[in-house]
Amino acid sequence: MDSEGIPRDRVEHPLGLYWTAQDFTHQQVRDRKFEIIEEVCQRYDIDGIDLNFMRHPVFFGHTMQGLPVSAAELDIMTRLIRRIRRLTDARGLERDRPILIAAIVSDSFQLCKNVGLDLETWIEEDLVDIVIPGLGYAPFSLPVDEFVGLAHRHGVKVYPCINRKAPQQLPEELVAEGFRGITANWYAAGADGIFFWNLGTPFVEKIGNDLIETRNRYYAALPDLRSLRTLQAAARDGSLKNATMIIQISGMTETGKLSLSLNNQNLIEYQTVDVSDDSLRVSCHLNASQVKQGNNVVQVTLQESGVSPNETVQLNQVRLLVRYGP
Repeated sequence: MDSEGIPRDRVEHPLGLYWTAQDFTHQQVRDRKFEIIEEVCQRYDIDGIDLNFMRHPVFFGHTMQGLPVSAAELDIMTRLIRRIRRLTDARGLERDRPILIAAIVSDSFQLCKNVGLDLETWIEEDLVDIVIPGLGYAPFSLPVDEFVGLAHRHGVKVYPCINRKAPQQLPEELVAEGFRGITANWYAAGADGIFFWNLGTPFVEKIGNDLIETRNRYYAALPDLRSLRTLQAAARDGSLKNATMIIQISGMTETGKLSLSLNNQNLIEYQTVDVSDDSLRVSCHLNASQVKQGNNVVQVTLQESGVSPNETVQLNQVRLLVRYGP
């Protein structure tokens, strides 16, 4: 990355180690990336290449300044992707077997454009075969349906990412449940498969009756809660044990006149789970009819806060824990 105006000390720079990033406006940078891909395609019998634009998403000087890239910079990166596609197509014809291109990209089409990735054009021009949106750091807010909507119209597959080492902020025993929950959402939204990143500890495999306990799931999101496997169906077949919504609020330690609603239905009965120095968690048991398939809107109203006007009360987290059993 060009150094003008950018501190050389990564501790001083707000983007830390990114000051060492290479600027793709330079032809030498693009040529070097292409040469590496070219050598791999020519020397090895590969099935495809994975272009990881999330490690790390700094390709142009504007990004280092906290600004969206220019239209010219978007075009620079797209021309590089076209060049790579011509390479893989030619090599695929030579060996009579295609070389697929997968791209790991930012969490939305707009975020992609902000850093120089014109993903919509890539999809529409058949420059990629597989899109891997996000890298698993914000799975519950990932708009998989938006990626699927465009990608599937052009024959492109969508594989959202599970990142085993992403900060979970929940007990270890619930991590796998969260992955099952979000995976159920993604498949219902049309995902073609799942991409694993930083898998770490493998998931526990069980069969038969032992599988029942592994079906528990949790769902989390802010500002809305999304569940794509209907709880009504599970209630009808007897597999739903219970569903509990847990809400975390910072800036207060007493519920006071806290009012909760889900999909415009008031939730009268709730209880405090725990209280810390500046936050509290409350839980509310739900029945299957209160949670709908798709987006579920949670509303929290503080009618009597007991806090001073200078303090901030903030809704930090919403989780839905679903327990299945015989």
